[in-house]
Amino acid sequence: MRHILNSIWQPRKALLLTFILFIVIEYMFTLIAFTFFHRSYKGNCQSVYQCFFYTFDYTFKLHKGGIGARLDDFQPDKASYEWDEFLFHNLFNIILLVILIKLFAGIIIDTFGYLREKENEKMRDIKDVCFICGNNRETFDKKSAKIGFLAHTQIEHNIWNYVFFIAYLNHKKKLDYNGIEDYVKTLVKAKDISWFPLNKAIALQEVEDSTNVEQVDHMEFIGKNIGSLEKQFVDVDRAWSAIESRVNSKIH
Repeated sequence: MRHILNSIWQPRKALLLTFILFIVIEYMFTLIAFTFFHRSYKGNCQSVYQCFFYTFDYTFKLHKGGIGARLDDFQPDKASYEWDEFLFHNLFNIILLVILIKLFAGIIIDTFGYLREKENEKMRDIKDVCFICGNNRETFDKKSAKIGFLAHTQIEHNIWNYVFFIAYLNHKKKLDYNGIEDYVKTLVKAKDISWFPLNKAIALQEVEDSTNVEQVDHMEFIGKNIGSLEKQFVDVDRAWSAIESRVNSKIH
């Protein structure tokens, strides 16, 4: 229900401008009716004011094509077909009852879809992103085998622990603060969240550290292998030089 009301309230300017356009076009059709078809109104179009409100009143009351269904004098099956009234009623129906009304509905439906998608995105953010560090569920599923996303948000970065800590600082005397507490309290007053561990988590840090250690060990292993290969190349080169010297001595 809240989204339905917001889908009408938020685009109120667009809806108001569309309604003004509707009134202007309705007034233009009223002028045409007052000038050329006032006799079909059967005394209900004696003035522009009366003709406008009569036309506007029956625009939505009838389900057979707008004001044209109210004007009984217009009978398409007559021998002398009224092409001017035919165009008037059908243009009235197409422009006002089809195009502009669909435009109204389109604005409301598009806004409703946008609000629903925004709400779904917010719910996904609440469900799959840590409020404290900002890391998402997928990051923990890929990088951390020891602790999952739910355990992380309930143990490592439980939001209520931060709430309780701020409440603790609010009730504690300022003279009793230690250095960290005074620093955090200053940032809380300034609405600065830089004291939050943004994009940091113990579980992910342990994975990164272990990965770095593995990379260092791998590089050391490669370095040792390279040193061994260099030594083997030197030995081969020496053996080849010895063979060349022996061959040359026998030739000469």
